[in-house]
Amino acid sequence: MTLRTGNIGKYLGFVAAALAALAMAGCDKQPQETASATQPAAQSGEQSSAQAESAIALNIGTLKIAALSNLYAADRLGYFQQEGLKATFSPMGGGAELLPAVSAGKIDITLSIPSNAIQARDKGFDFQMVMQNEVAAQQGSDSQAVFVNKDSGIESVKDLKGKRIAVNFIGNQMWLSMVEVLKENGIDKNEVSFIELPFPNMQDALANKQVDAVFNVEPFTSRMKAAAGLKVISYAAVEALPGQPVGTFWASGKWLENNREAAEKFVRAMHKANEYLAQNPDEARKMIAEFTGLKLEVVEKMGPILWNSKVDMATWQRLLDLMKEYKLIDADMKAQEVVYPTAMQ
Repeated sequence: MTLRTGNIGKYLGFVAAALAALAMAGCDKQPQETASATQPAAQSGEQSSAQAESAIALNIGTLKIAALSNLYAADRLGYFQQEGLKATFSPMGGGAELLPAVSAGKIDITLSIPSNAIQARDKGFDFQMVMQNEVAAQQGSDSQAVFVNKDSGIESVKDLKGKRIAVNFIGNQMWLSMVEVLKENGIDKNEVSFIELPFPNMQDALANKQVDAVFNVEPFTSRMKAAAGLKVISYAAVEALPGQPVGTFWASGKWLENNREAAEKFVRAMHKANEYLAQNPDEARKMIAEFTGLKLEVVEKMGPILWNSKVDMATWQRLLDLMKEYKLIDADMKAQEVVYPTAMQ
Protein backbone atom coordinates (compact mmCIF):
# COMPACT_ATOMS: atom_id res chain seq x y z
CA MET A 1 0.00 0.00 0.00
CA THR A 2 1.53 3.32 -1.07
CA LEU A 3 1.16 6.46 0.99
CA ARG A 4 1.51 9.70 -0.94
CA THR A 5 0.53 13.15 0.24
CA GLY A 6 2.43 15.47 -2.10
CA ASN A 7 2.90 13.95 -5.54
CA ILE A 8 0.64 16.17 -7.66
CA GLY A 9 3.60 17.57 -9.58
CA LYS A 10 4.82 14.04 -10.21
CA TYR A 11 1.38 13.10 -11.55
CA LEU A 12 1.27 16.07 -13.92
CA GLY A 13 4.76 15.24 -15.12
CA PHE A 14 3.72 11.66 -15.76
CA VAL A 15 0.70 12.77 -17.80
CA ALA A 16 2.80 15.09 -19.93
CA ALA A 17 5.59 12.55 -20.41
CA ALA A 18 3.18 9.80 -21.45
CA LEU A 19 1.45 12.06 -23.94
CA ALA A 20 4.71 13.31 -25.39
CA ALA A 21 6.13 9.82 -25.77
CA LEU A 22 3.10 8.52 -27.62
CA ALA A 23 2.79 11.63 -29.74
CA MET A 24 6.35 11.09 -31.00
CA ALA A 25 5.77 7.38 -31.41
CA GLY A 26 2.75 8.09 -33.58
CA CYS A 27 4.98 9.70 -36.21
CA ASP A 28 6.82 6.52 -37.13
CA LYS A 29 4.65 3.61 -36.03
CA GLN A 30 1.61 2.05 -37.61
CA PRO A 31 -1.72 2.65 -35.88
CA GLN A 32 -2.77 0.09 -33.29
CA GLU A 33 -4.68 -2.84 -34.71
CA THR A 34 -8.35 -2.07 -34.29
CA ALA A 35 -11.44 -4.12 -33.71
CA SER A 36 -14.38 -3.61 -36.04
CA ALA A 37 -17.48 -2.26 -34.43
CA THR A 38 -20.29 -4.71 -33.78
CA GLN A 39 -22.60 -5.14 -36.76
CA PRO A 40 -25.72 -3.08 -35.96
CA ALA A 41 -28.79 -5.18 -35.20
CA ALA A 42 -31.47 -2.54 -35.77
CA GLN A 43 -31.30 -1.45 -39.41
CA SER A 44 -33.82 -0.95 -42.18
CA GLY A 45 -31.52 -2.86 -44.53
CA GLU A 46 -27.93 -3.34 -45.57
CA GLN A 47 -26.02 -0.26 -46.68
CA SER A 48 -25.50 -0.03 -50.40
CA SER A 49 -21.90 -0.30 -51.57
CA ALA A 50 -22.05 3.37 -52.55
CA GLN A 51 -23.13 4.36 -49.05
CA ALA A 52 -20.40 2.23 -47.54
CA GLU A 53 -17.76 3.80 -49.74
CA SER A 54 -18.88 7.33 -48.84
CA ALA A 55 -19.07 6.66 -45.09
CA ILE A 56 -16.71 8.70 -42.93
CA ALA A 57 -14.22 6.56 -41.02
CA LEU A 58 -14.08 7.19 -37.28
CA ASN A 59 -11.70 5.37 -34.93
CA ILE A 60 -12.90 5.41 -31.31
CA GLY A 61 -10.85 4.32 -28.30
CA THR A 62 -12.81 2.14 -25.89
CA LEU A 63 -12.66 0.48 -22.48
CA LYS A 64 -14.96 -2.21 -21.10
CA ILE A 65 -16.69 0.10 -18.64
CA ALA A 66 -20.39 0.60 -18.04
CA ALA A 67 -20.29 4.31 -18.95
CA LEU A 68 -19.27 3.40 -22.51
CA SER A 69 -22.22 1.06 -23.05
CA ASN A 70 -23.98 3.90 -24.88
CA LEU A 71 -21.19 3.77 -27.45
CA TYR A 72 -21.91 0.06 -27.91
CA ALA A 73 -25.61 0.86 -28.17
CA ALA A 74 -25.07 3.55 -30.82
CA ASP A 75 -23.25 1.00 -32.94
CA ARG A 76 -25.55 -1.95 -32.31
CA LEU A 77 -28.68 0.07 -33.01
CA GLY A 78 -27.27 1.37 -36.29
CA TYR A 79 -27.04 5.04 -35.32
CA PHE A 80 -23.47 5.45 -36.58
CA GLN A 81 -24.48 4.01 -39.95
CA GLN A 82 -27.51 6.29 -40.09
CA GLU A 83 -25.17 9.26 -39.67
CA GLY A 84 -22.89 8.05 -42.45
CA LEU A 85 -20.07 6.93 -40.16
CA LYS A 86 -17.95 3.82 -40.41
CA ALA A 87 -17.11 3.42 -36.73
CA THR A 88 -14.19 1.30 -35.61
CA PHE A 89 -13.51 0.51 -31.96
CA SER A 90 -9.93 0.33 -30.67
CA PRO A 91 -9.92 -1.46 -27.30
CA MET A 92 -7.37 -0.06 -24.87
CA GLY A 93 -5.73 -1.74 -21.90
CA GLY A 94 -6.52 1.08 -19.50
CA GLY A 95 -7.56 4.70 -19.15
CA ALA A 96 -3.95 5.93 -19.14
CA GLU A 97 -3.59 4.84 -22.78
CA LEU A 98 -6.55 6.77 -24.19
CA LEU A 99 -5.48 10.41 -24.38
CA PRO A 100 -1.92 9.58 -25.48
CA ALA A 101 -3.41 7.51 -28.32
CA VAL A 102 -5.49 10.52 -29.43
CA SER A 103 -2.43 12.77 -29.29
CA ALA A 104 -0.44 10.27 -31.36
CA GLY A 105 -3.19 10.02 -33.99
CA LYS A 106 -3.81 6.35 -33.29
CA ILE A 107 -7.48 7.02 -32.48
CA ASP A 108 -9.76 9.98 -33.25
CA ILE A 109 -12.05 10.27 -30.21
CA THR A 110 -12.00 8.75 -26.75
CA LEU A 111 -13.53 8.97 -23.30
CA SER A 112 -11.62 10.57 -20.43
CA ILE A 113 -12.17 11.94 -16.96
CA PRO A 114 -12.25 15.71 -17.60
CA SER A 115 -9.39 16.47 -15.20
CA ASN A 116 -6.93 14.29 -17.13
CA ALA A 117 -7.54 16.07 -20.44
CA ILE A 118 -7.59 19.49 -18.77
CA GLN A 119 -4.24 18.82 -17.09
CA ALA A 120 -2.82 17.73 -20.44
CA ARG A 121 -4.11 20.96 -22.04
CA ASP A 122 -2.34 22.85 -19.30
CA LYS A 123 0.88 21.16 -20.43
CA GLY A 124 0.39 22.26 -24.04
CA PHE A 125 -1.68 19.48 -25.60
CA ASP A 126 -4.66 20.62 -27.69
CA PHE A 127 -7.45 18.33 -26.46
CA GLN A 128 -11.01 19.61 -26.80
CA MET A 129 -14.18 18.15 -25.36
CA VAL A 130 -16.47 17.09 -28.21
CA MET A 131 -19.26 15.63 -26.07
CA GLN A 132 -20.15 15.31 -22.40
CA ASN A 133 -21.05 11.72 -21.60
CA GLU A 134 -21.73 11.26 -17.89
CA VAL A 135 -22.27 13.52 -14.88
CA ALA A 136 -22.50 13.27 -11.11
CA ALA A 137 -25.93 13.62 -9.54
CA GLN A 138 -27.29 17.05 -8.69
CA GLN A 139 -28.24 15.95 -5.18
CA GLY A 140 -28.64 12.85 -3.05
CA SER A 141 -26.93 9.54 -3.77
CA ASP A 142 -24.40 9.03 -6.54
CA SER A 143 -22.27 6.30 -8.09
CA GLN A 144 -19.20 7.65 -6.22
CA ALA A 145 -19.34 7.35 -2.45
CA VAL A 146 -17.16 7.68 0.65
CA PHE A 147 -17.37 4.66 2.97
CA VAL A 148 -16.25 3.99 6.55
CA ASN A 149 -16.63 1.08 8.94
CA LYS A 150 -19.80 1.25 11.02
CA ASP A 151 -17.81 0.64 14.20
CA SER A 152 -15.21 3.34 13.42
CA GLY A 153 -16.89 6.14 15.32
CA ILE A 154 -16.81 8.24 12.15
CA GLU A 155 -20.27 9.70 11.59
CA SER A 156 -19.57 12.37 8.97
CA VAL A 157 -16.84 14.06 6.96
CA LYS A 158 -16.17 16.32 9.97
CA ASP A 159 -14.74 13.27 11.76
CA LEU A 160 -12.08 12.58 9.10
CA LYS A 161 -9.45 14.98 10.47
CA GLY A 162 -6.24 13.03 11.04
CA LYS A 163 -7.63 9.95 9.26
CA ARG A 164 -6.33 7.82 6.38
CA ILE A 165 -8.43 8.20 3.21
CA ALA A 166 -8.01 5.96 0.17
CA VAL A 167 -8.41 7.44 -3.31
CA ASN A 168 -7.45 5.87 -6.61
CA PHE A 169 -5.00 8.66 -7.51
CA ILE A 170 -3.82 11.77 -5.73
CA GLY A 171 -4.29 14.77 -8.00
CA ASN A 172 -7.20 13.58 -10.15
CA GLN A 173 -10.82 14.74 -10.19
CA MET A 174 -12.06 12.36 -7.49
CA TRP A 175 -9.27 13.52 -5.18
CA LEU A 176 -10.26 17.10 -6.01
CA SER A 177 -13.86 16.42 -4.96
CA MET A 178 -12.67 14.83 -1.73
CA VAL A 179 -10.40 17.72 -0.71
CA GLU A 180 -13.12 20.26 -1.53
CA VAL A 181 -15.62 18.43 0.68
CA LEU A 182 -13.02 18.26 3.46
CA LYS A 183 -12.50 22.01 3.13
CA GLU A 184 -16.26 22.62 3.29
CA ASN A 185 -16.21 20.70 6.58
CA GLY A 186 -13.33 22.68 8.06
CA ILE A 187 -10.52 20.22 7.29
CA ASP A 188 -7.41 21.14 5.29
CA LYS A 189 -6.16 18.49 2.85
CA ASN A 190 -2.87 18.37 4.79
CA GLU A 191 -4.75 17.33 7.93
CA VAL A 192 -5.51 13.89 6.47
CA SER A 193 -3.34 11.18 4.92
CA PHE A 194 -4.29 10.26 1.37
CA ILE A 195 -3.43 6.72 0.35
CA GLU A 196 -3.57 5.53 -3.27
CA LEU A 197 -5.40 2.24 -3.82
CA PRO A 198 -7.01 0.60 -6.87
CA PHE A 199 -10.80 0.64 -6.67
CA PRO A 200 -11.11 -3.19 -6.37
CA ASN A 201 -8.82 -3.21 -3.29
CA MET A 202 -10.60 -0.52 -1.32
CA GLN A 203 -13.26 -2.63 0.38
CA ASP A 204 -10.77 -5.12 1.81
CA ALA A 205 -8.41 -2.34 2.95
CA LEU A 206 -11.29 -0.66 4.79
CA ALA A 207 -12.61 -3.89 6.32
CA ASN A 208 -9.08 -4.75 7.51
CA LYS A 209 -8.73 -1.21 8.95
CA GLN A 210 -5.68 -0.39 6.87
CA VAL A 211 -7.48 2.87 6.06
CA ASP A 212 -10.25 4.81 7.80
CA ALA A 213 -12.28 5.81 4.72
CA VAL A 214 -12.38 5.05 0.99
CA PHE A 215 -13.79 6.98 -1.96
CA ASN A 216 -15.02 4.36 -4.43
CA VAL A 217 -17.03 4.02 -7.67
CA GLU A 218 -19.45 1.56 -9.27
CA PRO A 219 -19.71 -1.39 -9.45
CA PHE A 220 -17.86 -1.46 -6.13
CA THR A 221 -20.13 1.03 -4.38
CA SER A 222 -23.15 -1.28 -4.80
CA ARG A 223 -21.21 -4.15 -3.26
CA MET A 224 -20.01 -1.99 -0.39
CA LYS A 225 -23.51 -0.70 0.33
CA ALA A 226 -24.61 -4.32 0.67
CA ALA A 227 -21.80 -5.11 3.14
CA ALA A 228 -23.09 -5.29 6.71
CA GLY A 229 -20.16 -3.55 8.36
CA LEU A 230 -19.85 -0.50 6.08
CA LYS A 231 -21.73 2.77 5.65
CA VAL A 232 -21.69 5.83 3.38
CA ILE A 233 -20.83 9.18 4.98
CA SER A 234 -20.54 11.31 1.83
CA TYR A 235 -21.28 11.52 -1.86
CA ALA A 236 -18.28 13.75 -2.38
CA ALA A 237 -18.64 14.44 -6.11
CA VAL A 238 -22.19 15.73 -5.58
CA GLU A 239 -21.30 17.73 -2.48
CA ALA A 240 -18.19 19.29 -4.02
CA LEU A 241 -19.73 20.23 -7.39
CA PRO A 242 -23.28 19.04 -8.12
CA GLY A 243 -23.74 17.74 -11.65
CA GLN A 244 -20.02 17.86 -12.41
CA PRO A 245 -18.93 16.07 -15.60
CA VAL A 246 -17.23 12.77 -14.77
CA GLY A 247 -16.92 11.24 -18.24
CA THR A 248 -16.36 13.15 -21.49
CA PHE A 249 -15.31 12.50 -25.09
CA TRP A 250 -12.20 14.26 -26.39
CA ALA A 251 -10.39 14.78 -29.67
CA SER A 252 -7.31 16.76 -30.62
CA GLY A 253 -7.68 20.26 -32.02
CA LYS A 254 -5.55 19.22 -34.99
CA TRP A 255 -7.94 16.38 -35.87
CA LEU A 256 -11.00 18.59 -35.38
CA GLU A 257 -9.67 21.18 -37.85
CA ASN A 258 -10.30 18.72 -40.68
CA ASN A 259 -12.95 16.46 -39.17
CA ARG A 260 -15.62 18.63 -37.58
CA GLU A 261 -18.33 16.91 -39.67
CA ALA A 262 -17.29 13.52 -38.33
CA ALA A 263 -17.41 14.88 -34.77
CA GLU A 264 -20.89 16.32 -35.35
CA LYS A 265 -22.14 13.00 -36.74
CA PHE A 266 -20.64 11.15 -33.79
CA VAL A 267 -22.42 13.42 -31.32
CA ARG A 268 -25.77 13.07 -33.11
CA ALA A 269 -25.49 9.27 -33.07
CA MET A 270 -24.62 9.29 -29.38
CA HIS A 271 -27.58 11.57 -28.58
CA LYS A 272 -29.85 8.99 -30.22
CA ALA A 273 -28.28 6.20 -28.18
CA ASN A 274 -28.67 8.11 -24.91
CA GLU A 275 -32.32 8.83 -25.70
CA TYR A 276 -32.97 5.16 -26.47
CA LEU A 277 -31.27 3.97 -23.28
CA ALA A 278 -33.19 6.51 -21.17
CA GLN A 279 -36.49 5.32 -22.64
CA ASN A 280 -35.63 1.61 -22.37
CA PRO A 281 -33.98 0.99 -18.97
CA ASP A 282 -34.31 -2.81 -19.18
CA GLU A 283 -32.55 -2.83 -22.54
CA ALA A 284 -29.96 -0.42 -21.15
CA ARG A 285 -29.08 -2.87 -18.38
CA LYS A 286 -28.84 -5.73 -20.87
CA MET A 287 -26.51 -3.72 -23.09
CA ILE A 288 -24.32 -2.80 -20.13
CA ALA A 289 -24.04 -6.50 -19.29
CA GLU A 290 -23.29 -7.43 -22.91
CA PHE A 291 -20.67 -4.72 -23.36
CA THR A 292 -18.86 -5.06 -20.02
CA GLY A 293 -19.21 -8.82 -19.55
CA LEU A 294 -20.74 -8.25 -16.11
CA LYS A 295 -23.54 -10.58 -15.05
CA LEU A 296 -26.98 -9.05 -15.48
CA GLU A 297 -27.77 -9.51 -11.79
CA VAL A 298 -24.70 -7.41 -10.93
CA VAL A 299 -25.75 -4.67 -13.34
CA GLU A 300 -29.28 -4.64 -11.91
CA LYS A 301 -27.85 -3.79 -8.47
CA MET A 302 -25.80 -0.89 -9.77
CA GLY A 303 -27.00 2.67 -9.50
CA PRO A 304 -28.07 4.26 -12.79
CA ILE A 305 -25.46 5.76 -15.07
CA LEU A 306 -26.25 9.45 -15.49
CA TRP A 307 -25.67 9.79 -19.22
CA ASN A 308 -26.16 13.50 -19.83
CA SER A 309 -24.74 15.41 -22.79
CA LYS A 310 -26.22 18.79 -21.83
CA VAL A 311 -23.28 21.01 -20.94
CA ASP A 312 -23.61 23.52 -18.12
CA MET A 313 -20.84 26.03 -18.76
CA ALA A 314 -21.00 27.43 -15.21
CA THR A 315 -20.32 23.95 -13.80
CA TRP A 316 -17.41 23.47 -16.20
CA GLN A 317 -15.97 26.84 -15.22
CA ARG A 318 -16.25 25.96 -11.53
CA LEU A 319 -14.38 22.70 -12.20
CA LEU A 320 -11.58 24.62 -13.95
CA ASP A 321 -11.45 27.14 -11.12
CA LEU A 322 -11.20 24.39 -8.49
CA MET A 323 -8.39 22.74 -10.43
CA LYS A 324 -6.52 26.05 -10.46
CA GLU A 325 -7.22 26.64 -6.76
CA TYR A 326 -5.74 23.27 -5.80
CA LYS A 327 -2.79 23.70 -8.20
CA LEU A 328 -3.76 20.88 -10.55
CA ILE A 329 -3.32 23.36 -13.41
CA ASP A 330 -1.36 26.60 -13.75
CA ALA A 331 -3.42 28.44 -16.36
CA ASP A 332 -6.58 30.48 -15.81
CA MET A 333 -8.65 28.42 -18.25
CA LYS A 334 -12.04 29.40 -19.57
CA ALA A 335 -14.70 26.80 -20.28
CA GLN A 336 -15.14 28.18 -23.80
CA GLU A 337 -11.54 27.22 -24.58
CA VAL A 338 -12.05 23.63 -23.51
CA VAL A 339 -15.56 22.85 -24.79
CA TYR A 340 -15.73 22.35 -28.58
CA PRO A 341 -18.95 23.55 -30.33
CA THR A 342 -20.14 19.98 -31.03
CA ALA A 343 -20.64 19.51 -27.29
CA MET A 344 -23.32 22.21 -27.37
CA GLN A 345 -25.35 20.83 -30.29
